[in-house]
Formats: sequence, structure tokens, C-alpha cells
Amino acid sequence: MTVHRKRPGRVKVKGHARVQVTGLKTLSASVRGMGLSGTAGADLSARLREAGELIAGLARANASEFSSRVPGSVRVTGGRSGIYVVAGGPKGPAAYTAEIPSKHPLYGNRKHWYLGPVHPFLGPAGDEGFEAAAEIVARVIDDWAFEYGFK
Repeated sequence: MTVHRKRPGRVKVKGHARVQVTGLKTLSASVRGMGLSGTAGADLSARLREAGELIAGLARANASEFSSRVPGSVRVTGGRSGIYVVAGGPKGPAAYTAEIPSKHPLYGNRKHWYLGPVHPFLGPAGDEGFEAAAEIVARVIDDWAFEYGFK
């Protein structure tokens, strides 16, 4: 006996694949507590976004090897307390299943589950670009020191 289920009108994506940089809340609080000018926080946010864009560019290059839609869905979110390089959503629904292994039934047969193909692109991009990204963020401290007269 075949059971017909009503299918939803649009596709819902389970989640997003992401690389995150966190642990910067204490640095952000220290910047505010030191009484530095308001541009210091903006400098940190700009450098974090620059570092995130570097990693996002590497992720886009990795994703273009297996998909034409996923590279367009890679974006950088967050602020000075942490940034996220996120991929997925309606623009690239295959990003989640490409990065994170997921099982699916073959032709709807729920007795036999198969592991789908995995093409990690965010994790390797984070591993490849973390040193360059750390240097970008570290330059903001040098700029602050120079601005306040340290040599």
C-alpha cells in the first residue's frame, strides 16, 4: 500500500554550514573599558570582517569545485564580538549536506539508508586561511598603539 503525503510548497533548509570566530567578547569589552575612541571598535569590526572575507573567498573557491550555487551563498555575518562565515539557505541549499555528512533513503526506501557525498569546503577554508586572518586582526592592535603614541 502506497502512502501519499502532501508536500510543502517550498523547500526548507535544515541549517547552515558555518565557520565561526568567537571568544572576542572579552577583547571587545576591554576596548570599551580602556576609554579608547569610538573608532577603535569600528577598526576591530572592520578587521574582523576583512579576515572573514578572506576565509569566505577561500570557501567560495573550494565550493566552486563541486557546485555552481553554493559559492553565491557564502557570506560573512557578525560584529566585533565574533564573526561567522556562513553558507546555505535558499541561495545554496546543498551547502549543509556538502559540508556535514547526512544520510538519506535511496528512492524513499526507509529500510536502506545511504551516506550522501561529502564535499567539505568551509572547514578546509578556515584551516587554510586562519594564519592570514589572524595577522589581519592583529594589525589592529599595532594601529591602536601607533595612534596613541607607542613606537
